Amino acid sequence: MAELGQVDLKNEDIQNVAGIVGVDTSDGYEYLSQPLIAHCWPLIFSFVPNSDQLAARYASPAFNEMLENQKPELLFPSVVGVLTKSKYLSPSTILTCRLISKPVKASVDEALTQLEPTWMYRAFAFDDKVRYKNSRWVDGETRIEGFSKYVEAHKGNPFLTRRLSIDVEDEDLMYEGAFTLLTKAGFYLQKLELTLFFEREPLPLMERLISALDHLPNLRSLSLRFPNHHISDSDEWNKFKLVPADTFPPLLSISELRLRLEEFGDMDCHSEPPCNEFPNSIMRAYGSQLKTLVTPPNFLSGNDRQINFINTHLAGLQHLEVVPNREDPWYNYCVYEALLKLRFPHLESLKYGEFDFEENNYGIDTVLFTRRMEKYRKRVLLDKIVNELLQRDREHLEIRNFPLLKKLIVCTSKIESESGMWDVFGLRFTELEHIRFQPRRGRHIEQDPDIPEDDVLRKYFRQFPKLRKIVWVQNPWRKDDCVETVFTRRGKAEVLIHPGLKSPAA
Repeated sequence: MAELGQVDLKNEDIQNVAGIVGVDTSDGYEYLSQPLIAHCWPLIFSFVPNSDQLAARYASPAFNEMLENQKPELLFPSVVGVLTKSKYLSPSTILTCRLISKPVKASVDEALTQLEPTWMYRAFAFDDKVRYKNSRWVDGETRIEGFSKYVEAHKGNPFLTRRLSIDVEDEDLMYEGAFTLLTKAGFYLQKLELTLFFEREPLPLMERLISALDHLPNLRSLSLRFPNHHISDSDEWNKFKLVPADTFPPLLSISELRLRLEEFGDMDCHSEPPCNEFPNSIMRAYGSQLKTLVTPPNFLSGNDRQINFINTHLAGLQHLEVVPNREDPWYNYCVYEALLKLRFPHLESLKYGEFDFEENNYGIDTVLFTRRMEKYRKRVLLDKIVNELLQRDREHLEIRNFPLLKKLIVCTSKIESESGMWDVFGLRFTELEHIRFQPRRGRHIEQDPDIPEDDVLRKYFRQFPKLRKIVWVQNPWRKDDCVETVFTRRGKAEVLIHPGLKSPAA
């Protein structure tokens, strides 16, 4: 037995190493020949003290190159993803790794950007809530002040997520401090989430936003949230029509605008919110660049003037997501009615989703999301849609279709009662190739629907001439028994059983 500090390597151990590195060790091979020794050096150096490794660097350029490749920062990228997801490493430990060296910092940043852990976003979300941190209660103003000092001392990008969320209301100092962050380090931001509280005068707030955007040259996504309890019906809103587009600074990278509107009492989906001109002024400035729009129905279907405005300024839109902001089945009708009037020649995906206030998600990989309602109310609603939409000129529907829409994901359990809806879709989605029925995640679904009959499936293949497959998903949120049944024009193709889908909020 080898003594402490020594290694007893037998001939078969060397043979194993040779096999691992791919060296031919057939009969008659001399194990002490130079090629095999060269392949064994990494194992040999694993038992050599660091001081001897440093000395060996000067013995041969080959040794120096080999030892250089064994540096921790060169091995770190292959394991950093696992370490980041591990519960054994705290967020502070993960962030401390960024201080080891520039290569390690780059690996950590890349891993965090891909994994997007929830704690990382909370670190860059500033609101007026008091939070418990480091064994003490910290209010929003203290957090903003502390982060401002961190920004001043940081020589690089302080926003690891390249994202900032500002949701402060009560104190002017907090609001001013949050906006000050944009002037200090806005160059690094790619996404800004801003809650607009309109107890302040609207125009000064717009001026502050324009000033802040001037410090965000790399901004890609702008999210604006309008809480109803702070919006008044004031004549001040009409002044936004007079804001010239060139008042806004150029943002060459911006491609996404996300709007969120909380419930406005008895205001229906046809009513324009009083703040409508605020996002309109932004669309007037950047609409030609926008590829993605996420919006409640009110910003789309207020009236024909608004529809014409959107058609004019968002002609290059590729992704549209309509997010209802309250439980009202007539929102479906508003959306379908607006779709007939919207002209987006480059539209590739259409999402119609339900906003989940608890989990803050906009849907699950959906291209089109329909609401699940009571059976009776759904039939009444869809009859209304069919009666009003299909009474119009059918050629009118065919002209304003979505020629690039390939995939349609519907979240519903009663497809037969929605035949009228499918008549409309058959006219609009002429290039559809893939339909996926996936129950919506939420408390309202008690059980998954049965697989539809063959005659129902054949109906969809008749309505969509280019349809290649229909996927029926059951138990999508269960841990280990999600079932996907795939149908083609020739019948059932295959049944897939796999772990359930991840939560969008995870």
